[in-house]
Amino acid sequence: MALDRSMLQEVAEKKMGVESTVQISPDASAEDLLTYALSLAREKKVREAIRVGEAAEEKGLPKESARDLWTEIGNACYDEDLMSMAAKAFRKSFDKDPDSMTTVFNLGVALHCMDQLDEAQRFYEKGAVLEPEHPKLCCNYGVLHFQKDRFEESERWMKRAVDAKPDYVRAWDNLASSYGAQNRFDEATAACEKAIELNPECYAGWFKIGLIRFASENYTAAKMAFLHAQPLEVCRAYIDYHLAMIACQEWDEEEAEKLCRSACLLDRKCPVGPAAWIELGDFLKVSGKMEKSKAAYKVASDLEKQFASQYKEEESDDALSFGVQA
Repeated sequence: MALDRSMLQEVAEKKMGVESTVQISPDASAEDLLTYALSLAREKKVREAIRVGEAAEEKGLPKESARDLWTEIGNACYDEDLMSMAAKAFRKSFDKDPDSMTTVFNLGVALHCMDQLDEAQRFYEKGAVLEPEHPKLCCNYGVLHFQKDRFEESERWMKRAVDAKPDYVRAWDNLASSYGAQNRFDEATAACEKAIELNPECYAGWFKIGLIRFASENYTAAKMAFLHAQPLEVCRAYIDYHLAMIACQEWDEEEAEKLCRSACLLDRKCPVGPAAWIELGDFLKVSGKMEKSKAAYKVASDLEKQFASQYKEEESDDALSFGVQA
């Protein structure tokens, strides 16, 4: 799994933007400060909102009001992708009401986003006791099991999510990932098709169908799926790589070369870059174009050397892990 980035993230958060000075009147009541903190949170001035919220608590803010305030501040931090600050705010909310599904779930999600999987699991487990059929909880808990390579458990929780909310597109898409990780590709395809039926712009579903069809050498169907998936920016390099390989199958040299170049330009760290050029080199060799074939192999070799010298092995991304979405 990925390195815990919470400390690095917090350092980055402290450097983001310039904080405004907040004036806190010594005569302000807890309710006045509550109103002020909420207005700051809604303006996304989250650091200032935290300071005013703490001052409101010092004035004796009622526990229920404090819980709601820290939830609002946590949501504002989450919206700004300030996850360590969101986790701190949600933890304050949880401390005020540890039996609230909202506080438990919010804190679990923030910790999950920070890759603190064991801590996140603890809160998801508590949430599952409080509300066993909560669809978002079931979906995220399924994602966590997937990340820990517990694919049968992931499948079980994704099924609970879609049973609780049959039109939950993300859960259907993630269920496809759980099936795919178990090599149950017919079921994965059916789950992708359900996600696409519910939302034709479920590009991740199209991408996964493309992978399945490509693996089964149904290149016409794979090409259609990959073309549908093109707006999925996170996988564009992989999409272009697979389309390039299909172009080789169709003996379309110009299109294959164009797509290989596109795959590498989109993502210089993309591990399919060298593979794309090797495949193109093989195709050109079979076509009798030896000089072009050697040039393609040279590009592949150069890319492999570049990766070896500049990049360490990282966690597999969505495209290679039949990815899930929290």
